[in-house]
Amino acid sequence: MKSLKLFVSVATMCLLVGASGTAMAIDCVGGVIANQEVDQITVDGEDCIISNVTVTGDIEVTNSDVLVMVSNNVVGNIRVLRGGDVTLAANTTTAGNIVVRRNSKATVVLNDALAGSIVVAGTINKAEVNRNFALFTILCRRNGRLDAFENEAGDVECRSLGGGLGGPGPF
Repeated sequence: MKSLKLFVSVATMCLLVGASGTAMAIDCVGGVIANQEVDQITVDGEDCIISNVTVTGDIEVTNSDVLVMVSNNVVGNIRVLRGGDVTLAANTTTAGNIVVRRNSKATVVLNDALAGSIVVAGTINKAEVNRNFALFTILCRRNGRLDAFENEAGDVECRSLGGGLGGPGPF
């Protein structure tokens, strides 16, 4: 009986904490995170779609074969490391950076780093870095093939190792 009372107390406490409206850190179990507010997102080794999420901290994704991030607002950093096919489109960081490193393929378009930089580096195959804005720097380094157009930043440094264009575009 004592165990049952303890269980009920713990369960009630968990429900109250969960129902408080406080955002929490989550991962991508089920493959989709959408239309919610969270403290942070951490994904390791899972394919994931992250869409229309407000994140009060950071997003960190590692070892994901397929990642699609669209229309998210992030206070902290977005870090996507050692993955497969990565797409980041129309995401905004208000106080952090966007870093995409060591992925097989990367498409980074229409993103804004309002108080930081955007780095796309070490993409094995093709990296597309187009129409992004960063307050400080957009840096593209050591990508197998790079197409970079119409990026705007204090400093745009995009170079390709083979094929493709690496210039800053008309801005």
